[in-house]
Amino acid sequence: MSTKSALLFIQHVGRDESIKDKIRAHGLESNLETLVSIGLEAGYSFTAKELMVAYRLDWNARWIFNSSRSSR
Repeated sequence: MSTKSALLFIQHVGRDESIKDKIRAHGLESNLETLVSIGLEAGYSFTAKELMVAYRLDWNARWIFNSSRSSR
């Protein structure tokens, strides 16, 4: 289990409509454990805590990237 695996899962979700559909199917019932289970089905092994860390890293990286683009 690792944060790296969770980051890879986040990237995979961004490209894979079938995984997005699985997440959407859970609707308001979705939680971190649901995402961990969906990730495991897709071949990624991580904990809920690692997913939260990965999300924070991903969000911060996107913010930095977009901030640097808008300041040009």
